[in-house]
Amino acid sequence: MLDSDVIIAYGSETGNCEAIAEKLCLELEKCSFKVSLQTLNSIAKINNLSEIKYLIIVCSTCGQGDPPKGADKFVSFIKKKKEAISIKFTLLGLGDSNYSKFMFIPRLIYDNLIRLDCKLFFNKREADEAYGLE
Repeated sequence: MLDSDVIIAYGSETGNCEAIAEKLCLELEKCSFKVSLQTLNSIAKINNLSEIKYLIIVCSTCGQGDPPKGADKFVSFIKKKKEAISIKFTLLGLGDSNYSKFMFIPRLIYDNLIRLDCKLFFNKREADEAYGLE
């Protein structure tokens, strides 16, 4: 059994996603939530994903549509998974619309989680560095 109310998982190439995930973690801890901060790859190692109460994902895309550091195994895992996992999740994608593969990995993760019967507990968001990540 997992001992966190919320898992915040990130994939980060430049450190922006990790920094945002860390800030979210601190804010939720101030509200008395039991929070675990992890890379997305560590989520792929959990035996029973349905034990996750709430999952917050912060992820970007790097290169020509590649997963960032700490997310490659999770992306591969989630694409291959067939059986439903019923997680409540939300996702924040970071990117730059000046690139042709804008939000490729966050959207791929989102689409696959929806395919696996996961439900949003908060609408997904996309931050575009071309307009400022704030």
